[in-house]
Amino acid sequence: MEDKEGKEHALELTNYNIVSREGNEMTAVWAVKRNKKSGPYVAIFNHTLSKVEFNGNKLFWMMMPHWGLLAGSLLILLIMSFFALFIGVAGWSILAYIKARDLKAELVRQFDVPAVART
Repeated sequence: MEDKEGKEHALELTNYNIVSREGNEMTAVWAVKRNKKSGPYVAIFNHTLSKVEFNGNKLFWMMMPHWGLLAGSLLILLIMSFFALFIGVAGWSILAYIKARDLKAELVRQFDVPAVART
């Protein structure tokens, strides 16, 4: 590929389906994440044909959140799940206790058990 000053550049592309011929003016878009020195080509624009081709896979991975953010989110989710499980088990236990207490009171009433014999 030759730039406007006539300097030749090698452009190696994978996963692109570019339609072009000699003499077409093209622009390659190179994306570099902040604090990085290199990055992939994410789009090729053929100005002569007004056609653009994107590398969706590279764009997707560039926009993926930082792994630390993902790990932190998963940790928070795990803690929240544990807390929800604890609340669920505690609530279930309290409900069982209340139902057992009510059943015991109902049985005492049904059998007319004297207060001295109750345990």
